[in-house]
Amino acid sequence: MSSNFVEADVVTYNACVAACEKGSQWQQVLSLMGEMQMASVLANLITYNAAITACANVLVWFHALCLLQLANTEQLQANVISYSEAVRACRVVTSYAPNLFDLLGGKSQADLSDLCRC
Repeated sequence: MSSNFVEADVVTYNACVAACEKGSQWQQVLSLMGEMQMASVLANLITYNAAITACANVLVWFHALCLLQLANTEQLQANVISYSEAVRACRVVTSYAPNLFDLLGGKSQADLSDLCRC
């Protein structure tokens, strides 16, 4: 008897990430992205956009910005969905600080790269 299994690829992971995003399971989304990295499956922009949206849905702005930063670091071309969802995640920040950089202590993009280890 042979063992049949399907190896997970980016499409499989994207389906899981999208399902978790719809279910407001942002922590599971981040876990899946970590699993992808461990399995050497490269996330694409669809993966990142769904993950950013999952974070935006529950106003987890810091992780949304980290994901946007990671997408750019991985040479993916962020699009209008990427940026609009990241901005949507930050809407809670505007109630606390008029300027996001004030909230982050004036950190540069390079400094943020060190902080963003999603």
